[in-house]
Amino acid sequence: PHHEPAIEPLPSWIPQESVPPSRLDSQEPDMSYESLADLEDVPVPLPQDVLSRLQVRQLDHAIDDSCAICQCEYDQGDHLLHLGCSHQFHRECVLSLIHI
Repeated sequence: PHHEPAIEPLPSWIPQESVPPSRLDSQEPDMSYESLADLEDVPVPLPQDVLSRLQVRQLDHAIDDSCAICQCEYDQGDHLLHLGCSHQFHRECVLSLIHI
């Protein structure tokens, strides 16, 4: 028998009314890359107090790694934001995703 994957509930700090219905909830399990790319961005609100607790550091030298959001290499002077899961990204890339 075919079982649908369990859908994780949203974290409690994301207001339910701020998340619009998504076409990902449709019954189209095999969406093409083009179909996925056409989906609208869904804002991910992040409370200011949560954002202010995230560590930001400025690189004093280039490192051999890249931002998974923009795919650009990290360079000297870049500001990296560290998430609680130990991943790091360009600060501006994260801020653009959470629509600040």
